[in-house]
Amino acid sequence: MNEVRGWIANNPDLATLYRAFLNDETAEIEEPRIIQLNLLMNSIFDIFEKAYFAFQYGHIGQSEWSRFDKQICIQYSHMVSGPPILVESLRRAAT
Repeated sequence: MNEVRGWIANNPDLATLYRAFLNDETAEIEEPRIIQLNLLMNSIFDIFEKAYFAFQYGHIGQSEWSRFDKQICIQYSHMVSGPPILVESLRRAAT
């Protein structure tokens, strides 16, 4: 997760896209920038999925999982209300 945060922190364009995502302001974003956001969000949800399985296998505890769980709920709600490419990509990529 820290690697992904580094991508966002070190790339102003990516930071702007992510802020638009968090503020539900993605409707006006066009390709190829929406593709960049889509790839970023797929990376983040890949981390969330790995955290879920780590929790299921007992590799992380309840307190660590609770932090991920909260973020999953927040980010998921933004994904499903966003552009169709984000919704479709999440549907295909996430378990």
